[in-house]
Amino acid sequence: LELIRNRLRLTMSDGRTECSWSSDSNIILQAGNYHATVIVDGGPSIIMFVINGLLSDGGEERQFGFGRFNPNLMDINGSKQLKFLTGLSGKVELNNFRLFDSALKVNEVVNMHELGLGGK
Repeated sequence: LELIRNRLRLTMSDGRTECSWSSDSNIILQAGNYHATVIVDGGPSIIMFVINGLLSDGGEERQFGFGRFNPNLMDINGSKQLKFLTGLSGKVELNNFRLFDSALKVNEVVNMHELGLGGK
């Protein structure tokens, strides 16, 4: 997970095939606490972002707020290490990280944000 030009971007790789998708632009504009969720659903092969309880829906830049990843991506076990928040300067804290074994629905993520679960 990295920050590039005020967008969060997730890149997945199986060692041969690489896929990535980014949030809408200008999501992360200033220092502060953010509740960022990346939903990766292997059924329809989609990636989407929910930041502070709001779905990155594509805005003015894209027709959709989700991206499809390459069906040739076999698994995401290309590395034994996860890399978080590369490309940031200054002090960065990761206060909470959760990995679920199934894709969450957007409304579940929004509810978690509204209930204060997982950050602000």
